[in-house]
Amino acid sequence: MRQNNLRQNRRIIYDLKRKEGLRIQVIKASDTEVEVCTGDIDRTYQTRMVKKGILMPQDRIRNFVYDLAFIAANKNFTSGGFFDKDTRFFMIDRRDLRNFTINLSTYIRVIHSNIVYVVKRIGNYEENAAYILQVQHIDGFDVSDIPLENSPSPSP
Repeated sequence: MRQNNLRQNRRIIYDLKRKEGLRIQVIKASDTEVEVCTGDIDRTYQTRMVKKGILMPQDRIRNFVYDLAFIAANKNFTSGGFFDKDTRFFMIDRRDLRNFTINLSTYIRVIHSNIVYVVKRIGNYEENAAYILQVQHIDGFDVSDIPLENSPSPSP
């Protein structure tokens, strides 16, 4: 019975990858060195290309954050700010990552649009067949120095 469930789950993942799969890059910071004299930061990344990652629909939420004066003193005249937060889910087959582990400091780059997401929550699909990642879009993360390959690479 358990083997049939696993086979059916793998079949579902395979069908989703075939119909909805996108080429993505999984980026994980492996090492950071700071040069004390100049202040330069050298980062080393581990990357893994996934040929068919499953991209789920996007959810956009408008949030409001209060000004620090409101939180600290509870004054009547304070301000705040609205911002939009883009959240979506990825499903990545564990067989596509082999020995590469995903943690909360992992980034996901969608190759066709060069959009970078940061992993916010990690879940497992049935029988550990796949990762289900809740990710959030981030602006300002420069991925131009990270090559599109499966090897550790330094970036300034």
